[in-house]
Amino acid sequence: MKDDLIFQKKKGMTISKAWILFLSMLIAQLITGGIVGYKIAKARGEGAVIENPYGMTMYYTLGAYIILCVIAFYINKKELPRFNIPSFQRVGFAIIIAIFIRILSSVLEDLPFSFITQESIEQMGQFNYTFIVLQSLVIIFFQVGFIGHGLLRNYEFITAAITTTLVSIVHFEPKSILSMIVLVGIMLYIYYKTSSFWLVIIIGLVYMYIDVVMALFYDMNIFHNNNWRNVIIGNDASYYSLVAFCVLGTAGLLYIISRIDPLEWQRSDELPEF
Repeated sequence: MKDDLIFQKKKGMTISKAWILFLSMLIAQLITGGIVGYKIAKARGEGAVIENPYGMTMYYTLGAYIILCVIAFYINKKELPRFNIPSFQRVGFAIIIAIFIRILSSVLEDLPFSFITQESIEQMGQFNYTFIVLQSLVIIFFQVGFIGHGLLRNYEFITAAITTTLVSIVHFEPKSILSMIVLVGIMLYIYYKTSSFWLVIIIGLVYMYIDVVMALFYDMNIFHNNNWRNVIIGNDASYYSLVAFCVLGTAGLLYIISRIDPLEWQRSDELPEF
């Protein structure tokens, strides 16, 4: 069975290489944080002030993530993600699932544990929300488009999914980790079933921009916690009823998607390389 070959030497992306890339991502974040910290200390010593250290950090980390994407691209034997053109029905499913997951993730915003203050979140937002989305999409591309894609070429889905979703730890913030594990897991599953990275991109964009769209109709700050409960719905009973509906709706749509027969993923060759 293929599961028995999990530790066999394989071409392209392997579990060990995926974890090396993951650790490289963590190291890149630590290095960029150290560089920004040094610049802040130096500026203070000269009597100057860096207006937005969060923006500077994001510039550096985005550059590091792009470099890691290029490295992963070469590890995957120069394979890009599959961009099969999805049907309108599948695009509709992807949009609805993204909205459902965003509403479900809002429940986590009420949890007490957090490493990032509301003030810090708003300062990052003032930097440029589109840039925040761009950085998040690069991470999704890195996780699903390169690590996930590469692992699907060598392993069964469950093995690839566990490794790919664990990379979400890179977000550090507990609330973000929990929501991204679910989001990335569903993205990878849909990508596995449809071989369409377009659907992954659509889910990512809708998930990140739905609050911006809702802010056009409601007087709300998109960086405040749980606008879905406190502003958009405004009633706890209705909000939790909506959450329950989203759980059932997501499960139903994923069941429909589960009936799709995926294209062949695993490589036919097993040349030794580790």
